[in-house]
Amino acid sequence: MRRSMLATLVMFVAVIPLVLSGATLRGFAQTVVPQGDEFNSTSFTAPFHVICASFAIAPCPDPQGPNTWNLDRQPGYLQIATRVGSLEGTSLQGSDNARNLVLQPFSPSADFTVTTSLTFPGIPGTRIGQTAGLLVYQDDSNFIYLARKFTDATHSNLVFLQESGGVDLSSSVPEGMFPGTVYLRLQKTGTLYVASYSSTNLPGTFARLDPAVAPTPTPTNTPTSTPTSTPTNTPTPTNTPGLLTPTAVPTPTTVATPTTAPTATTVPPTTVPLPTGYTAAYTTPRVGLFAYGGTDSRAESNLMAANFDWFRVGTDSQTPVLTATSTTIATPTKTPVLTPTNTPVTATPTNTPVPPTDTPVPTDTPVPTPKPKKPGFKYVSLWYKFVHLGTYNHVEVQAKPAIKDGIWVHVIFPSGRHWDWYESTDSHGHWAKFFRVYRNTYSGNSNVAYVTVQLWHGAKTAKTFRKFYLV
Repeated sequence: MRRSMLATLVMFVAVIPLVLSGATLRGFAQTVVPQGDEFNSTSFTAPFHVICASFAIAPCPDPQGPNTWNLDRQPGYLQIATRVGSLEGTSLQGSDNARNLVLQPFSPSADFTVTTSLTFPGIPGTRIGQTAGLLVYQDDSNFIYLARKFTDATHSNLVFLQESGGVDLSSSVPEGMFPGTVYLRLQKTGTLYVASYSSTNLPGTFARLDPAVAPTPTPTNTPTSTPTSTPTNTPTPTNTPGLLTPTAVPTPTTVATPTTAPTATTVPPTTVPLPTGYTAAYTTPRVGLFAYGGTDSRAESNLMAANFDWFRVGTDSQTPVLTATSTTIATPTKTPVLTPTNTPVTATPTNTPVPPTDTPVPTDTPVPTPKPKKPGFKYVSLWYKFVHLGTYNHVEVQAKPAIKDGIWVHVIFPSGRHWDWYESTDSHGHWAKFFRVYRNTYSGNSNVAYVTVQLWHGAKTAKTFRKFYLV
């Protein structure tokens, strides 16, 4: 009976922490390292799931849609809209209410490098703190991100931030007139997370963004007074009955402190190297992508789209993620097992001389260098031929051959205002953008707007244009 009660008590104590922590109600199986995704399907290939912060307004997460998050509005992209919400700060500061965090679990002991291609904003809007990028997430008060954050109408910063226990520490790089697409990278080694970024995604072009350093508290100097001499007084005994009374009282002795201080040995200051990343020992971490509008309530009426072209794992971020299909799965074949028989085997000599050939083998034959192919256009399309002021249009380019090219695109309005992008196509020669047609872009002399497109491959180039009408 006693043994049965003890077993029941042990089981009860083991179950309580699981119930209180919610582990039995919510949890995700951790993979060794994160998995990549090209976002070429209407569902995730990698084990991504969409979650919300604790104080996001229900229902949450949002269903797929043009103003939430989606995989099908722009094929080949994960698009997340910047709904009102944030992770920075605490719930008392109106935060911890971010929506639609796209995350996947990984093992805390795994080391990896993840890179994403971010075009932000995919749809322009009023810039009041919208943020999008890579996120490593433990909970609402403990996370690390590398992201693009808009500070005003024409400027943005790349921000490397860690929140630990609800306290934020961040560093940033001003982008000035930013390119439309930026490549963000996080590298995890042990508990160290290092951030870097590039505008081209070419090897050797990623620049490290160092973390902020927490201020060192200044110690308070409390003055202490040191006596110059310490008198040592021998107390004078009193006449106590039964004790001998000394006939002489000894003179107090003063021990003098030397006035010359010993010469101190000069110790050179120790140079502490600055950190290269943020350190965090997360127990149930997740990694992925996010975009939110911040705590300004105006963000809900100024949604901006963050377009993530892909999420790749490893230092080679130019090679697309391989997607397994039924045609690429190798079927194992049976290897015949040799059965010994009684048939004698005739030995074949292995040292049969091979007669030499008289045909010389050239060793210095030059290998022709393939010439770069001249780029061209398979198509350049606009979604709308007639566009109302204050709405959006969309331009899409497919180059041929289907390889990565440099691309310059300009949208020129009758008023002289324009949009400009100096970027690259993806590895298949595809490029697309949403752009806003502002109300002050109309001119009394014309209602025709032009889109000029120029492709570059090495020194070779191709140009074309399209036009649309403002109504």
